[in-house]
Amino acid sequence: MFAAVLGAVMVSGGLYYDAPWYFLAMPAIAGLMALLMLIQNSRSGLKLNAQSLTLFKDNWQEEIPLSTITRLRTTQFSSGQPSVWLDRVGAPPYRIPGYCFGSAQDLKQALAAHGIATD
Repeated sequence: MFAAVLGAVMVSGGLYYDAPWYFLAMPAIAGLMALLMLIQNSRSGLKLNAQSLTLFKDNWQEEIPLSTITRLRTTQFSSGQPSVWLDRVGAPPYRIPGYCFGSAQDLKQALAAHGIATD
């Protein structure tokens, strides 16, 4: 919301002072992208219950049975959000998309409470 309003303010200020179009293009594009994201209202997350871990984003959803998860691993190569991996029985490791969870530490604690090993 803030980015859309900021883009609109910058473009209107530029129009008021007769700025060239190439100075207005970038804040206009950024403001329109922010407005489109606001209109789209994307939702994502995960749900954990006694039987499964369900990951979702908009129309996509994946359910992973807890009985197939052997371990949760985290890797971090920079100061950003860590990558979270699930080691599963009979399947390759699965990387949980970053938009599905808020805090890797909270996810570790929740899965540890269900008896899944974490590192």
